Amino acid sequence: MRMILIREESWCAVNHETGEAVSGDLKLRALATICLSLESYKYRLFQDVADSAEAWSKLATAFPDTQLMRTIGFF
Repeated sequence: MRMILIREESWCAVNHETGEAVSGDLKLRALATICLSLESYKYRLFQDVADSAEAWSKLATAFPDTQLMRTIGFF
């Protein structure tokens, strides 16, 4: 998902480490990218999110990026 957001030039909307100001349109584009990338059965987790940063936080919590998860996911 991170790579998709980078490609869409909207990674800064969820990455607060850069400290740059982000427009509302960019935040909406990032939120749309995240939500449209989900399988339909995962929509329930994101139906009440207000912005892209909150969606990213929920995504990171629901699907942690760990070595074990990446290994299991490939098999």
